[in-house]
Amino acid sequence: IYCNAGHPPGLLVRADGSVARLQPTGMILGPNPDARDGFGLEQLAPGDILALYTDGVTEAADAGTDNEYGEERLLQALRLARRLDPIAVIDRIFADVEAHASGSPQADDQTLMVIKRSVPEPEEEIPA
Repeated sequence: IYCNAGHPPGLLVRADGSVARLQPTGMILGPNPDARDGFGLEQLAPGDILALYTDGVTEAADAGTDNEYGEERLLQALRLARRLDPIAVIDRIFADVEAHASGSPQADDQTLMVIKRSVPEPEEEIPA
């Protein structure tokens, strides 16, 4: 169960590499004190990862070109790293963002949270 009130859509990368974007469920918090947010439902299967991030990640830009990192590059990096543990996924993404920005100063907060549903270990067969 999730609620998204103004941040970029969460990215659910399935174990097979397919992607679901968690759709917004309401307005950004704050401007309307009477606003009520809904919620969404998604199920994580074994091997799936969920990435939640702030726009500072996707808007990180190379100072020479002002070319932003972007959601598509983030998705590609998540797909390539999806078999790693969550901390390694985060490390890989931030290294890629830093490489893309070519040492440009960070202009916005960059927050990334990755949740991965573990894959069950196969049961060991006991010889008869």
